[in-house]
Amino acid sequence: MSSTVASPEPIAATLARQTGTPVKIIMTRHEELADSHPGPACVVRVKTGALNDGTLVAESAEIIYDTGAAPGAPSGSFDRTRGLYRTPNFLYDIYSVYTNKLIPGAYRAPGALELTFAFEAQIDEIARQLKIDPIDLRLKNAVDAGDLSVDGRTYPAIGLRESLRQAKEYVATLERRPGLGIGIASGKWMNAIGASGVLLMLDEDGSVNLTSGAIDLTGVNTALAQVVAEELSIPVDRVHVRTRDTDASPYSAISGGSRTTYGTTIATRNALQKLKDELLQFAADRLSVSAEDLELSEEQVKSRDGSIAIPIAELAAAAMHSSRGPLTVTGSVSNPDWLADSHIFITQVAEVEIDPDTGQIRVLRVSSFQDVGLALNPLLVEGQIEGGIVQGMGWGLLEGLTFDDGTVLNDGLLEYKIPTALDAPDLRPVLIEIPSPDGPYGIKGVGEPSMVATPAVLANAIYDATGVRLIETPLAQNGVLPR
Repeated sequence: MSSTVASPEPIAATLARQTGTPVKIIMTRHEELADSHPGPACVVRVKTGALNDGTLVAESAEIIYDTGAAPGAPSGSFDRTRGLYRTPNFLYDIYSVYTNKLIPGAYRAPGALELTFAFEAQIDEIARQLKIDPIDLRLKNAVDAGDLSVDGRTYPAIGLRESLRQAKEYVATLERRPGLGIGIASGKWMNAIGASGVLLMLDEDGSVNLTSGAIDLTGVNTALAQVVAEELSIPVDRVHVRTRDTDASPYSAISGGSRTTYGTTIATRNALQKLKDELLQFAADRLSVSAEDLELSEEQVKSRDGSIAIPIAELAAAAMHSSRGPLTVTGSVSNPDWLADSHIFITQVAEVEIDPDTGQIRVLRVSSFQDVGLALNPLLVEGQIEGGIVQGMGWGLLEGLTFDDGTVLNDGLLEYKIPTALDAPDLRPVLIEIPSPDGPYGIKGVGEPSMVATPAVLANAIYDATGVRLIETPLAQNGVLPR
């Protein structure tokens, strides 16, 4: 995002300083939308070469982003979305075009939905022209561990092929009927890490306070409490996670880029290792034994032979009132060199129904087979995936800004349609756990990958039901009638 983009916060701060009184800026719905930074419009022209047996041999694409009035298009996100299939020859030309429109910004998997929509429709077309099952074509060409990504790096453990296999098994259970369309699409994203820090304090009652600057939009506080409880062998209700402004806590990067749980968990584990080392050493000094002979178990520090057991609370209180002082540590993480290897793959299956008289599109079910590495909290992970599917439905079926000479016309919620709970279909998240070699406990980012394939899978399902290939979103703007 360009540093020249205007924001109302500095205006409020400047006015408050000049007047000496609190200043609050209240924007109308139109002003709020005009001040926002939506995902960019994008045109993709793609050509793909394939042999008669379905082997992909070449791919070229021209990608044009509408970057609005200032730099902001996610052209740098290209390598995060491509590289699902082995393609020995490829050429991609990416352009950003300035227009007198809103300046785009980073919006949940920026750039991924647009590119996946085009490329996965192309894969579907190739499969149908070659009379190959769309899933089989993808399986034939899908990348796996050891293959090269588009940026020349080697893929570690990834779950694309497993997601396709499970999707294939699921599709085989579905009953075909007139008017029902079944679509398949795969997608890819990669999580960021970003600088993160946490503060851990062991209180004299044996409870633990964790202070973090990471904003809990995705259940990260619950996940961090689980991590602390697991590592220290204490009940999860003895862990208190507090979110503070970064002026009052260790610095944490934004809650975005599918990095919050991923990056903050790394920082938390680093802090926990320090805390465990200090706690065991303090206990060892009091007991005149080696710290290597001690371990944490059931809220106690125990000797490995079982002859000694001291409650953690007793040790924490003793440390707090001794020359040692409170057991307080920090942990942090920064961006490592292997960031680009943290790839997440997903395959979705959509079942849609088209009204033969009106062309109205009804989404019955979306099943999402996502490689999550390891689900620290399966319920939270499933919630992330379900939310991503519904948001992806909004992008695919309903949402789109309309402009007249740079002015937004659909600037209210009556005109700009977003999906609600009433629009949500049956959602079926399936968690595939192929641990990341680099992520803490093997986890991978979850939030953004969950929606990258949704517009594409809906378009492919509509084509399956009607024989009509829709190449522009929102798909539901005019309905669709079978040929």
